[in-house]
Amino acid sequence: MCRSRMPEAEAQEAERVAALHRLGIYETSCDPELNRLMTMIGELFDVPCAMINLVDRERTWCLASSSDLAAPPRREDSLCAFTVDHDTALFIEDMRDADGFREHPLVRDTPFIRAFAGERILSLSGHLLGTLCLVDIRPRVFDAESRQRLADLAKLVSLRLNQRLIDEQRHTADAMIDQQTQLLDHLPDGIVLLDDRRVVHYANAAAQRLLGGASHDVKGCAFDTLVAQPEGHDFATASRTGSPLEIHALPRFQGFEALQLGDRASLVGTHQALQRLRSLVDAWPDGVLICDYDNLRIVEWNIAARRLLGTQASSLEGTRLPQWFLSGDRRTLQRRIRAELGEGDGTLRHNATLHNDTPVEVTLVPMQDASETSLIVVLRDRSPYLQHLRTVTRKLAKAEEMISQDALTGLLNRFGFKQAIDEFMVEAERGVPFALLIADIDHFKDINDTYGHQLGDEALKIVASRLAEQLRDGDAVARYGGEEFCMLMTVPEDRVVEVAERIRRTVAATPVTLDDGKELALTISIGATYHTPGLDEDSMFERADEALYEAKEYGRNRTVMLNAATPRARDEEE
Repeated sequence: MCRSRMPEAEAQEAERVAALHRLGIYETSCDPELNRLMTMIGELFDVPCAMINLVDRERTWCLASSSDLAAPPRREDSLCAFTVDHDTALFIEDMRDADGFREHPLVRDTPFIRAFAGERILSLSGHLLGTLCLVDIRPRVFDAESRQRLADLAKLVSLRLNQRLIDEQRHTADAMIDQQTQLLDHLPDGIVLLDDRRVVHYANAAAQRLLGGASHDVKGCAFDTLVAQPEGHDFATASRTGSPLEIHALPRFQGFEALQLGDRASLVGTHQALQRLRSLVDAWPDGVLICDYDNLRIVEWNIAARRLLGTQASSLEGTRLPQWFLSGDRRTLQRRIRAELGEGDGTLRHNATLHNDTPVEVTLVPMQDASETSLIVVLRDRSPYLQHLRTVTRKLAKAEEMISQDALTGLLNRFGFKQAIDEFMVEAERGVPFALLIADIDHFKDINDTYGHQLGDEALKIVASRLAEQLRDGDAVARYGGEEFCMLMTVPEDRVVEVAERIRRTVAATPVTLDDGKELALTISIGATYHTPGLDEDSMFERADEALYEAKEYGRNRTVMLNAATPRARDEEE
């Protein structure tokens, strides 16, 4: 028995385990979405089991699997831990021939593993989390193409697992934004904002406590009814709570009169806090503009807004917001503002493009006082998001192509063929019928048993190549499983047997060359059927499979077609 784990520096291992735990999926149950992905990968590589195994300090666990096989609980018994311990992919084509692995308990006992492939799964920080594994109970060859394909899929799995952490970080960032926008609520001094009628528009928690106590909300109340203040003095008394207050005027904030409230013992300079808030907005990574609501003229902005718009402060002041967008977005944005923010409340989000071709998410929030309404405009650059989206879309498209393709022959696999026949069935409902042919290599088991799996794979490639050559671009051919191939063709019903026979003769004319120079003849048996109205996919498969069975019973190397009327057979003419 070999021990996969090798000694590692304790600090490095602690960082790796911490990265694993930060994903938030530690010892979670199997993910159905990931299980489906593992099933597709298992079919792609034609192995009985594909799985995602994560490696902790002392143990491993299976996050997703295409079969009932799970990772051994102890790290020292895990083949996957070898990849983590040695920071390298592991490919073993026959465990019984591999030094250090032939006595491994997973090889010697159930499940009797013969072939294993493991590729690394990484965190955002580059730490090894575990492996994407392929397990087979038969020896198999992992060529350069299949190894690269597994590496690409491992990167996609890594992206899928890390997406949870990315979402969590985004959620944390949003929570921080909420905390910062409520900065005034956490000041020890009371802050009130009054409109032109001196009605309380906003009061932070300290002001609420000083003016109204626990049971009265002071928002919307006339400030002069809340305090008794001798004319010309800074001190006052809260009418409801009796608290002795000291009141100081602050610079106007967003068009409101701002007052600082405090008891005479604990009043501190809140003017600096407001300045800090202004500095915070100016340093905000998103662009912030304040516009007059009626004519959308810009009156204030932060540094990020100037940078996004690509202009100087002198060029911004007094300009109208729509002019900074492309012409098509100008009209749409103005129409949505009038239609959706017509009452001067609510929030509007809109994706648009600035005049300098920068894509932005625009968030508009009206802010009202007694006399006028302002519009707060937040501009967020969407370029990084769109670039990330394009990258993910390309990777997903590549993954979908790999998942639907047979690794050995390059034809469609079972998954890809299912998509193809669904499309043919839709066309058939529109009046374009088609034929389904199932071809099976004759005596293929004898070829494998006599000459070995390598020659058997060569035979599969030759047959696949000949089938593909005989079909048109609009047709489809797949390796459905083992030595069985399926074909879809839009040909007239009376020509199906003719085309099938041409395919059969082409295969028979292409032998496999053995190591000693001799040639081994290849033949196929074909079962065919034709779509008729009301015939579903399963019924067509049953009919074609029955025709294939009869072709085998009649002696192989021939075509049998079953249609809605009577079966007919075409024997080899030699």
